[in-house]
Amino acid sequence: MFVVENSTLTRSQVLSVLNFIRFFKENVLPLDKFISRIKERRWLRTSCSDRSPVEFVLFDPEWRLASQISDIPFIDTDYFGEEILSLEEELKSLGVLIGFNGSFKLVGDNLKSPSRLTSLTAEAVLLILECMHHLGSPTKLVETLRGVKCFKTNIGYKSPGECFLFNSEWACMLQVFNGFPLIDHDFYGSIIFSYINQLRQIGVKLKGTPHKFPPDLKKFLREEKWLRTRLGGV
Repeated sequence: MFVVENSTLTRSQVLSVLNFIRFFKENVLPLDKFISRIKERRWLRTSCSDRSPVEFVLFDPEWRLASQISDIPFIDTDYFGEEILSLEEELKSLGVLIGFNGSFKLVGDNLKSPSRLTSLTAEAVLLILECMHHLGSPTKLVETLRGVKCFKTNIGYKSPGECFLFNSEWACMLQVFNGFPLIDHDFYGSIIFSYINQLRQIGVKLKGTPHKFPPDLKKFLREEKWLRTRLGGV
């Protein structure tokens, strides 16, 4: 019976297992049976909990952005030390995910709680929209984002349902009303306009979609004297 079959291993034991795999591979000895017996068992420590190798990720710069919005189960390199980074091929043979490689589902499945997704960077928001694009806008992502003040607008961070995406129709409103929450497309870049479908699904107000104007704007239009008549402004 292998030690890893029924227990969580210590740091030194984990490194010994990986070095054992390296030794056998370098000496062209078969390891299929050994690897198949341990890759599904929970014996490696991650930043979240103890998991099996196939359930977690080795952190590298490709994951830095995803880690802003998602609780990815990274190997606990603080616990294992730098040595584990030199055993990348051995970890990969056990099923550990190395490199981002379009892992949009993993990001979406481990999305952080709404309270931790406020005031996101432009890159983080665009990654979420890209995840939606690849995953077909899964319910969890859509429902999580709808109530989060994650979009930067001209009047601060707002939730998707409070935002408008700029088009020429909104330009005239900006001339008379400074509380019109337009998504800051200079902040996100022109690429934000390529996610029209995803923005619509999370509630952003777009040209041609039914919407309600902000209460302050409705109050202004009803109560302020802005319409000129023959008798003057009323």
